[in-house]
Amino acid sequence: MNLPEPQEIYFDENQYNQNLAMYESRIEYFQNIIDKVKLAVPNIVFGSDDLTPLFINPVDFLASKIITEPTTVGGIELDKVKVFELLSCTDELKQIISEIEVLNTNRNIITTLRFFNRYAPNYKINSFDVVEIHPNTLQDIRKSNTKYLTTEKHQGLYNCAQKLVDVFNEIKALKIPRNPQYLQDNIILFSQNGSVEINIKEILLY
Repeated sequence: MNLPEPQEIYFDENQYNQNLAMYESRIEYFQNIIDKVKLAVPNIVFGSDDLTPLFINPVDFLASKIITEPTTVGGIELDKVKVFELLSCTDELKQIISEIEVLNTNRNIITTLRFFNRYAPNYKINSFDVVEIHPNTLQDIRKSNTKYLTTEKHQGLYNCAQKLVDVFNEIKALKIPRNPQYLQDNIILFSQNGSVEINIKEILLY
């Protein structure tokens, strides 16, 4: 039967820090793009989840941010992307779009600097236009490096194992010059019928 709530029993801090460092290593590249867009379009306003559309389709995203009013010619509304490409896409923005395209492909030798469009949802832009790892991603990284007891059998086995650990530590305190495997093999007798007994003869040797 499952436990009402999973019980955390182990957290691998070293592995967590390694995983976290990988996500942190991409922040400066995301931030570099955000800063360049702000310089090229000073009045742009970013939403917290705008990294994803920016990196999935930079042309569409920038067009929607820059061309905020309909452009009509002879009563016909022109496509925002076409207007953006013809009138608003400066050399600076073209360079930014090109940089994003490079970050989205496998052109970089360093593998962590590829496919930024896939990783963008793992980051957010805060109210100061600073890129951060998304809280949900931090939670996922922690969860993936944590071990949980999820069933009553897990709980029972864990409790028994803890008792064994306590017993071996008590034996160790007696300064018996034997390793734990020897103690297990000789002080405890496991019979063929499955019963477990104390080996009195072995104990009386000390």
